[in-house]
Amino acid sequence: MYAYTHKRAYRDLGNIDIRQYLHHLADNTNHLYLHLPFCRSKCGFCNLFSLAGASSSDVDKYSDSVEQQLIHYGKPEQVQQARFSSLVAGGRTSLLLNEQQLERMFLSVEKYLPVEADNIYTVIETLPIFSDENKLGLIRNRGVNRISIGIQSFVAEEFKIFGRSHTVKQSNEALERIKKAHFGELNVDLIYGIPQQTIDSVCYSVNEALSYQRKKYLSILYI
Repeated sequence: MYAYTHKRAYRDLGNIDIRQYLHHLADNTNHLYLHLPFCRSKCGFCNLFSLAGASSSDVDKYSDSVEQQLIHYGKPEQVQQARFSSLVAGGRTSLLLNEQQLERMFLSVEKYLPVEADNIYTVIETLPIFSDENKLGLIRNRGVNRISIGIQSFVAEEFKIFGRSHTVKQSNEALERIKKAHFGELNVDLIYGIPQQTIDSVCYSVNEALSYQRKKYLSILYI
């Protein structure tokens, strides 16, 4: 069980110079997080910073800025000598990006940082409506080990309450495609505590998620 920190809890960091911390990179415990704040729509339960309804050109402009940061932070010798054990691309819905934007993301990270996505533990987030075969194939070929999908519930009536844009049918179809793509780990996001939800409906959603387990296939419930 996990709860996000509310967006109002974040504060500006003052008097911080990254050069004072670069020496900490000289080991094999570094983790790289790439924030992608884009969503198709804003869900009723979400209290995080996200950008709903962004255009493809908006994503391109954001990618330009991310690449500039990668260039800047990748220059110090301590960074180039560092070793990274994981890469997480998330924050909202990573697979909202089109195939060209996803490929650019991987190429930019590998170009400016000492990271090979297919040689480290890589995690990416998605939603049922964006989990098509082409994108799943792309990230699987890119070495993504764990895919996290925002299902939230397998009960149709509960979808109306928190405003998700996909259906139970689309959720099941997406999970079947993910299962066929043979990712090492699957994380299914579920939510509890919404109005009119019952213990029975929560248990139903949990059992539906667990039905997608297979041998050596980890289904982690994020509630």
